[in-house]
Amino acid sequence: MTHLSTAVPLASQHSYTQFRRFATQLFDQQCWCWGQDIKRQQGNVLLELGMCRYRPADASSGSSLYTAAVESGGQVWLWGFGCAYSEANRGSVFLRRFDFVPQWSPTDNFLGIHEANRLLSFQTPIDARVWQTARTLLVRLTQWIAHYEHWIAENLSVAYREECLRRRQQKPIVPAAEIASSWEFVARKCTKWQATESSVAGKWSPLLNHLRARLRIDDARLETRGCSSHGAGPMRRQREPKRR
Repeated sequence: MTHLSTAVPLASQHSYTQFRRFATQLFDQQCWCWGQDIKRQQGNVLLELGMCRYRPADASSGSSLYTAAVESGGQVWLWGFGCAYSEANRGSVFLRRFDFVPQWSPTDNFLGIHEANRLLSFQTPIDARVWQTARTLLVRLTQWIAHYEHWIAENLSVAYREECLRRRQQKPIVPAAEIASSWEFVARKCTKWQATESSVAGKWSPLLNHLRARLRIDDARLETRGCSSHGAGPMRRQREPKRR
């Protein structure tokens, strides 16, 4: 088993690349677990928790959408290809299944969306204030996932989650007993996550920043072209689940 301490060594927990790699693998594993919760023989866990399910018109294409309001007033949205968390006055943050890079949108309603390519309003934040908003939403999303996994362990048992991971036939990024605490770790790290893409000032800044966000051009290369960097600001927290 790969434990959290070995997946993200203490000496390099500050590393954006290391953290993002770990979080990406953890999120991929989480999406698998949600899929197993949906297929559970004794009943769909997400529906039992009160989530609403919306199926695509064409069952052969697109993912079902599961959504539920959470205590803070936010809303969680789950698809097979990713997850979003929204708040009415803050917009939404979205995570793609295989890439732990938060994308932000001013939209807070995704009913009728069943394919990732229809989430057109999401973009990688390049403005410091937008990044701070996206980061706040990201922390609340990751905290919600941690609460969800605590609920799974307490109500369905760690053994149930272990069986879900066994069916994946792939080495877990963390064992079942550590999934919830791993998401708490990710949430804490996200509160300190600074924007890694520096902002380009000047006439061409919207175009250049957009291209950088899309192509993820290496920081070192950008600095050789005279680009400057700056970070972002603080964040908060959230509670309990309802799901798929």
